Amino acid sequence: MPEKILGLDISSDSVSAVQVTGKLRSYQITACGHTLIEEAGGLEEALKKLIEEVGPDSDVCISSIPAEYVSYRNIRMPFRDKKKVSQTILFELETMVPFAVEDLVVDFTMLEGREQSEILAASVRRTYISEYLAHLQTNGIDPTVLDISSVPTVCWLLKQPGTPDRGLLLSIGGDRNTMVLYNKKRVALVRTFLFDGGTITRAVLNGTTGEHTDSKIAEQIELSLESFSTEVQNTLHAFEWQTGKAFHPERIFVTGTGAFYPDIEKILNRLLDLPVERVDLTKNPKVNMEENIAQAWNPGLMDSAFALAVRETKKGLGFNFRKDEFEVKNSPLCTRRSF
Repeated sequence: MPEKILGLDISSDSVSAVQVTGKLRSYQITACGHTLIEEAGGLEEALKKLIEEVGPDSDVCISSIPAEYVSYRNIRMPFRDKKKVSQTILFELETMVPFAVEDLVVDFTMLEGREQSEILAASVRRTYISEYLAHLQTNGIDPTVLDISSVPTVCWLLKQPGTPDRGLLLSIGGDRNTMVLYNKKRVALVRTFLFDGGTITRAVLNGTTGEHTDSKIAEQIELSLESFSTEVQNTLHAFEWQTGKAFHPERIFVTGTGAFYPDIEKILNRLLDLPVERVDLTKNPKVNMEENIAQAWNPGLMDSAFALAVRETKKGLGFNFRKDEFEVKNSPLCTRRSF
């Protein structure tokens, strides 16, 4: 593992970064930070502020694209050879997406199957990736990997003992909220939903939760979660209909700032009738951090960036849109600069 790896998670409203060094069978978190894009005056200013806070001396950067900018399709192919899938997947997607396939960068993960392959294909417009990378490179950042936000979190959970074979990750905390479904230790579905998760985030960050929660705000939060849960249930039913297979999640993992709303587990358990567990990826004996970092650490804000920092750079369970003309051809180092 390189000396210092920067995980950079960018959502529609904020940017989080976690710097990690890898030692023998363990990780040391050396820096972390979180910045609201609007308060900073835009994405480039937020990135500049964050890199100043974390430090510009990382050796490698791994970043993510917000899940709502990615198009997802679950498809089947009559073979399981990955090379054949790579060669033919654009033809399969041609009639399924509202853009010319030549304008898309496509990656995929393969699910378990015997005679045929079940595939989760993810595509992003080339113009978006070009603009996204330009924002990063202006601030001296050139990521070796572009994954999808929330997917690396699931990949980390799947490596942990005790994680069930089937489950859901719900990332809650903004106007765009993400669901990642996994089955038999593979990411099988990603969807984003519009609902007012920002109300939960503001309540958490302002400390107006628990016994201090205003009754009207608490009612609004519960109504929002009811709407979100209905969307989740409808999506699960649609997935079962599409695949022709029953899917019974064993557990819901919840992350994002909304995960730290005091009643979130109880509410989601009642609405979805499943065990609910808050995510804190650093609750692992392999993960260490100094006391000053531990005091500033907020799992809801930092987990996604941490999951990126410890993500394997080789092809695995996740995605990577640094392909085609965006492929990293030189040394996989972050561009270092002083601000």
